[in-house]
Amino acid sequence: MQGIDNSTNFYDLVLGKLTRYFNDKGYLDINEAMLYDFQQSTERLSDEQMAMLIGTSFRFSSADIVFTSDLLNRRGLITPRDYRITESTSLTPFFQMALRCDFDCYIAEQLMPMWRARYDGGSLDQLIDKSSLYALEDYLKGSDKVAVMHNADDLILGQGDIGFLRRTFGDRLTLYPRGGHCGNLNYRVNADAMLEFFRG
Repeated sequence: MQGIDNSTNFYDLVLGKLTRYFNDKGYLDINEAMLYDFQQSTERLSDEQMAMLIGTSFRFSSADIVFTSDLLNRRGLITPRDYRITESTSLTPFFQMALRCDFDCYIAEQLMPMWRARYDGGSLDQLIDKSSLYALEDYLKGSDKVAVMHNADDLILGQGDIGFLRRTFGDRLTLYPRGGHCGNLNYRVNADAMLEFFRG
Protein backbone atom coordinates (compact mmCIF):
# COMPACT_ATOMS: atom_id res chain seq x y z
CA MET A 1 0.00 0.00 0.00
CA GLN A 2 1.46 3.38 -1.04
CA GLY A 3 2.42 5.64 1.84
CA ILE A 4 2.60 2.90 4.46
CA ASP A 5 5.16 3.59 7.15
CA ASN A 6 6.92 0.40 8.21
CA SER A 7 9.00 2.16 10.88
CA THR A 8 6.66 0.98 13.60
CA ASN A 9 9.00 0.61 16.57
CA PHE A 10 7.61 3.67 18.36
CA TYR A 11 3.98 2.82 17.58
CA ASP A 12 4.47 -0.80 18.63
CA LEU A 13 6.08 0.36 21.89
CA VAL A 14 3.34 2.87 22.69
CA LEU A 15 0.55 0.53 21.58
CA GLY A 16 2.01 -2.21 23.81
CA LYS A 17 2.11 0.12 26.80
CA LEU A 18 -1.40 1.45 26.14
CA THR A 19 -2.73 -2.10 25.67
CA ARG A 20 -1.27 -3.21 29.01
CA TYR A 21 -2.64 -0.04 30.65
CA PHE A 22 -6.08 -0.79 29.17
CA ASN A 23 -5.97 -4.39 30.38
CA ASP A 24 -5.13 -3.15 33.87
CA LYS A 25 -7.67 -0.29 33.99
CA GLY A 26 -10.45 -1.69 31.80
CA TYR A 27 -10.84 1.51 29.77
CA LEU A 28 -8.86 3.85 27.57
CA ASP A 29 -10.03 7.41 26.93
CA ILE A 30 -7.08 9.48 25.73
CA ASN A 31 -7.47 12.81 27.49
CA GLU A 32 -5.52 14.94 29.96
CA ALA A 33 -6.58 12.93 33.01
CA MET A 34 -5.76 9.61 31.34
CA LEU A 35 -2.31 10.83 30.25
CA TYR A 36 -1.57 12.04 33.79
CA ASP A 37 -2.66 8.70 35.27
CA PHE A 38 -0.75 6.82 32.58
CA GLN A 39 2.43 8.73 33.46
CA GLN A 40 2.03 7.68 37.11
CA SER A 41 1.79 4.01 36.11
CA THR A 42 4.57 1.50 35.52
CA GLU A 43 4.07 2.02 31.78
CA ARG A 44 5.33 5.62 32.03
CA LEU A 45 6.87 7.10 28.88
CA SER A 46 10.10 9.08 28.85
CA ASP A 47 9.84 12.80 28.12
CA GLU A 48 10.97 12.17 24.54
CA GLN A 49 8.42 9.38 24.09
CA MET A 50 5.66 11.56 25.58
CA ALA A 51 6.57 14.36 23.16
CA MET A 52 6.36 11.85 20.31
CA LEU A 53 2.98 10.62 21.58
CA ILE A 54 1.60 14.14 21.73
CA GLY A 55 3.01 14.84 18.27
CA THR A 56 1.41 11.71 16.85
CA SER A 57 -2.02 11.98 18.48
CA PHE A 58 -3.33 12.93 15.06
CA ARG A 59 -1.88 9.66 13.75
CA PHE A 60 -4.17 7.78 16.15
CA SER A 61 -7.17 9.74 14.91
CA SER A 62 -6.03 9.13 11.37
CA ALA A 63 -5.81 5.38 12.06
CA ASP A 64 -9.45 5.43 13.19
CA ILE A 65 -10.41 7.16 9.94
CA VAL A 66 -8.36 4.70 7.86
CA PHE A 67 -9.82 1.62 9.57
CA THR A 68 -13.44 2.81 9.63
CA SER A 69 -13.41 4.08 6.05
CA ASP A 70 -11.83 0.86 4.80
CA LEU A 71 -14.29 -1.30 6.71
CA LEU A 72 -17.41 0.63 5.66
CA ASN A 73 -16.37 0.87 2.02
CA ARG A 74 -15.07 -2.72 1.84
CA ARG A 75 -11.84 -1.58 0.20
CA GLY A 76 -9.81 -4.48 1.61
CA LEU A 77 -6.80 -2.34 2.50
CA ILE A 78 -6.91 -2.97 6.26
CA THR A 79 -9.48 -5.75 6.65
CA PRO A 80 -10.06 -8.37 3.95
CA ARG A 81 -13.29 -7.66 2.06
CA ASP A 82 -14.92 -10.92 3.15
CA TYR A 83 -13.65 -10.82 6.75
CA ARG A 84 -16.44 -10.79 9.33
CA ILE A 85 -15.80 -8.74 12.47
CA THR A 86 -17.80 -9.73 15.55
CA GLU A 87 -17.97 -8.49 19.14
CA SER A 88 -15.19 -10.88 20.12
CA THR A 89 -12.83 -9.97 17.26
CA SER A 90 -9.59 -8.39 18.43
CA LEU A 91 -9.15 -5.11 16.58
CA THR A 92 -5.51 -4.74 17.66
CA PRO A 93 -3.96 -6.19 14.46
CA PHE A 94 -6.19 -3.97 12.32
CA PHE A 95 -5.32 -0.92 14.40
CA GLN A 96 -1.62 -1.74 14.06
CA MET A 97 -2.06 -1.99 10.28
CA ALA A 98 -4.06 1.25 10.18
CA LEU A 99 -1.30 3.03 12.14
CA ARG A 100 1.08 2.22 9.29
CA CYS A 101 -1.10 4.21 6.90
CA ASP A 102 -0.57 7.90 7.65
CA PHE A 103 -2.89 10.71 6.56
CA ASP A 104 -1.17 11.04 3.17
CA CYS A 105 -1.71 7.32 2.67
CA TYR A 106 -5.39 7.72 3.60
CA ILE A 107 -5.79 10.53 1.07
CA ALA A 108 -4.03 8.61 -1.72
CA GLU A 109 -5.49 5.16 -1.05
CA GLN A 110 -9.03 5.92 0.13
CA LEU A 111 -10.19 9.52 -0.13
CA MET A 112 -9.05 10.38 -3.65
CA PRO A 113 -10.30 7.14 -5.28
CA MET A 114 -13.72 7.66 -3.62
CA TRP A 115 -13.82 11.36 -4.62
CA ARG A 116 -13.01 10.49 -8.23
CA ALA A 117 -15.39 7.52 -8.47
CA ARG A 118 -18.44 9.01 -6.76
CA TYR A 119 -18.20 12.66 -7.67
CA ASP A 120 -16.19 12.62 -10.90
CA GLY A 121 -13.58 14.55 -8.95
CA GLY A 122 -10.19 15.61 -10.14
CA SER A 123 -7.14 16.77 -8.20
CA LEU A 124 -6.57 17.08 -4.47
CA ASP A 125 -6.55 20.87 -4.85
CA GLN A 126 -10.02 20.69 -6.41
CA LEU A 127 -11.26 18.53 -3.53
CA ILE A 128 -9.85 20.97 -0.96
CA ASP A 129 -11.47 23.88 -2.79
CA LYS A 130 -14.86 22.16 -3.08
CA SER A 131 -14.94 21.13 0.59
CA SER A 132 -13.66 24.38 2.10
CA LEU A 133 -15.67 27.08 3.85
CA TYR A 134 -14.79 29.37 0.95
CA ALA A 135 -17.02 27.23 -1.30
CA LEU A 136 -19.93 27.93 1.06
CA GLU A 137 -19.27 31.65 1.48
CA ASP A 138 -22.58 32.90 0.05
CA TYR A 139 -24.62 30.52 2.19
CA LEU A 140 -22.61 31.24 5.33
CA LYS A 141 -22.94 35.01 4.89
CA GLY A 142 -26.72 34.79 4.77
CA SER A 143 -27.41 32.06 7.31
CA ASP A 144 -28.08 32.99 10.92
CA LYS A 145 -27.98 29.27 11.78
CA VAL A 146 -24.17 29.22 11.67
CA ALA A 147 -21.74 31.01 13.99
CA VAL A 148 -18.01 30.59 14.64
CA MET A 149 -16.01 30.51 17.87
CA HIS A 150 -12.32 30.42 16.99
CA ASN A 151 -8.81 31.22 18.19
CA ALA A 152 -6.57 33.62 16.28
CA ASP A 153 -3.50 31.47 16.97
CA ASP A 154 -5.07 28.22 15.69
CA LEU A 155 -2.44 26.42 13.63
CA ILE A 156 -4.97 25.37 10.97
CA LEU A 157 -5.59 28.97 9.93
CA GLY A 158 -4.01 29.96 6.63
CA GLN A 159 -3.14 33.36 5.26
CA GLY A 160 -6.29 35.46 4.90
CA ASP A 161 -8.55 33.03 6.80
CA ILE A 162 -9.26 35.39 9.70
CA GLY A 163 -10.24 38.12 7.27
CA PHE A 164 -12.52 35.68 5.49
CA LEU A 165 -14.17 34.70 8.79
CA ARG A 166 -14.70 38.34 9.75
CA ARG A 167 -16.19 39.25 6.34
CA THR A 168 -18.38 36.16 6.22
CA PHE A 169 -19.71 35.91 9.77
CA GLY A 170 -19.55 39.49 11.07
CA ASP A 171 -20.99 39.59 14.58
CA ARG A 172 -21.55 35.81 14.48
CA LEU A 173 -17.76 35.39 14.87
CA THR A 174 -16.20 35.18 18.33
CA LEU A 175 -12.42 35.30 17.93
CA TYR A 176 -10.18 34.74 20.94
CA PRO A 177 -6.54 35.90 20.68
CA ARG A 178 -5.14 32.65 22.10
CA GLY A 179 -6.20 29.06 22.62
CA GLY A 180 -4.65 27.18 19.71
CA HIS A 181 -6.67 24.42 18.08
CA CYS A 182 -9.81 23.81 20.20
CA GLY A 183 -7.78 24.87 23.24
CA ASN A 184 -10.56 26.67 25.06
CA LEU A 185 -13.55 24.40 24.47
CA ASN A 186 -13.36 23.12 28.02
CA TYR A 187 -14.07 26.52 29.60
CA ARG A 188 -17.55 26.76 31.08
CA VAL A 189 -18.13 30.29 29.81
CA ASN A 190 -17.40 29.19 26.23
CA ALA A 191 -19.66 26.15 26.50
CA ASP A 192 -22.42 28.40 27.87
CA ALA A 193 -21.95 30.81 24.94
CA MET A 194 -22.28 27.93 22.45
CA LEU A 195 -25.40 26.58 24.14
CA GLU A 196 -26.90 30.07 24.22
CA PHE A 197 -26.41 30.36 20.45
CA PHE A 198 -28.31 27.11 19.90
CA ARG A 199 -31.09 28.20 22.25
CA GLY A 200 -31.41 31.54 20.49
